[in-house]
Amino acid sequence: MSNVESIQAKKYLLVLCLTQNLLVLFVFKYFNFFTEGAEKLFNYAGLKFDFPTAEILLPLGLSFFIFQTSSYIVDVYRGTIAPEKSFVNFATFVVYFPHMAAGPIMPAKILLPQISTKKIELDYQQIQSAIFLIVIGLFRKIVLADTLAPFVNRVFENQSTFDWKSLLLASIAFGLQIYGDFAGYSSIARGVSRLFGIEMTLNFRQPYLSTSITDFWRRWHISLSSWFREYLYVPLGGNRGTSFRTNLNLLLVMVVAGLWHGAAFGFLFWGLLHGIFLVTDKTFKTKASANKVIHLTKVTIGWFVTQICVFFAWIFFRNPDLREAFSIIKSILLRYGGTFEIADGLLVLAALFATFTLDYAEIKLGPKIKKRNSFTKGLVLGALLVVIFTLKSSSVIPFIYFEF
Repeated sequence: MSNVESIQAKKYLLVLCLTQNLLVLFVFKYFNFFTEGAEKLFNYAGLKFDFPTAEILLPLGLSFFIFQTSSYIVDVYRGTIAPEKSFVNFATFVVYFPHMAAGPIMPAKILLPQISTKKIELDYQQIQSAIFLIVIGLFRKIVLADTLAPFVNRVFENQSTFDWKSLLLASIAFGLQIYGDFAGYSSIARGVSRLFGIEMTLNFRQPYLSTSITDFWRRWHISLSSWFREYLYVPLGGNRGTSFRTNLNLLLVMVVAGLWHGAAFGFLFWGLLHGIFLVTDKTFKTKASANKVIHLTKVTIGWFVTQICVFFAWIFFRNPDLREAFSIIKSILLRYGGTFEIADGLLVLAALFATFTLDYAEIKLGPKIKKRNSFTKGLVLGALLVVIFTLKSSSVIPFIYFEF
């Protein structure tokens, strides 16, 4: 076989394997969404079609399995890694339990070599840091996310009875809830994985301290952003073409990212919104000013605008039915009346304070605590565990990303 024929054969296998992966994902996750959408479109045009639907249970972690195996296929095709000869190693890579339900997403070139070495050499410091990651993750999930969940569910499931202030607070609360929930899971997964001698990538880096939407996506679900950038954005052309093509690539990637989260128009619109935000941010990006006052003003305004955009978009993520989402926004903008409880406002304020305090503590105090002796570290861990067990909910609240 000539070199040209070999390259063509590799491309054929690449397309075949990726098509197979996407077809599995489409059948299980998106078949009904597209058939129902097509049916509504034809009905709107006056044509009566009755498309088939499929009642299939979605396998746990299917989207993550597809991402894992697709990264392996592309990395092997590019020559980044050699094909894995051990089926056990490959199967472990695909279903690696700490992250298989909600990430962080680990590309083959990062995770597979760690699994293949089969060496677990842990020192005392690694064990300590792993326990800290697990406890911090539990704190974010149990103390922050699970405390906010009942309020968020109560308001959004009965939105017609609550006034605009409650709906606004619930929208903010959900943004804090999903951060605590997902960042908590990622932290626990990284800690558990470290105990097995495998390092997982950082998935969250204080995203609500971002001063731009671009900065937000460098801090939020970092593994997903990196995956889409490397395996979709760059193959589409990235920023190598015209400004129009670059902006179109950004929009396409974010729409796909939204659709990846779920088969609903709300997720699609959430992705589209973030695509528009990113394009706008890229278009109007200005250089940092040397004047400290002007620079601080820009940073402050940038942070404020970023939070408005992010929390506004969360409304569509939490309410993927577009009619419900727009109804909530209408109620907030027109200041509709209804039930409002002061306790709910205090709860959200407390959650805001706790979230930002924990983020700043990770930045400022984290490196200092690492240098302290074991007794001091034990006191910090003990204090966190006391708070966790004191404030834990009586009911079990599943991780939000288990739905995807």
